[in-house]
Amino acid sequence: MKNKIVIVSIIFLLIVSIFGLSYATTNDIKEDVTEIKAAAEETGEEIKDKAEDAGNAVMNKAEDAGDAVMNKAEDAGDAVKNTTENITNSTENAIDSGENRTTTENLTGSYNTSRTNADSVTATASNNATMWMWIMLAVVAVLIIALVWYYAANTSKSRH
Repeated sequence: MKNKIVIVSIIFLLIVSIFGLSYATTNDIKEDVTEIKAAAEETGEEIKDKAEDAGNAVMNKAEDAGDAVMNKAEDAGDAVKNTTENITNSTENAIDSGENRTTTENLTGSYNTSRTNADSVTATASNNATMWMWIMLAVVAVLIIALVWYYAANTSKSRH
């Protein structure tokens, strides 16, 4: 009987020690999982914060670029407006001051002109080119009419 009590005691101690190790290991695992979960959440928050920072930086740069383009366009518009105003003012000043002289007053040397009218002008190269254009147009028209006639004649023969 003494042997049975010793054997039962040994078995009982083995079982208790195995469950004790198992319980200790389970607690360690739970603590490790909790720590990993906390680290993962912290990492996720950091990633989220960095992504938001990057998005905000891109948005700010895009706004800055848009503002720069807008400013340059306004500057270009102002430059065109100022140039137009300067040209207008210069022209008005020249007219008002009497500096606008006729061509004959500014001519020097032997520049001569003569009057012409439509009756005195003979056929020039441009008139000749116009004439050739009308001749080619007439030839093309005759060819088109001939092709339509030929097609109509062939179509009527193929039906019978």
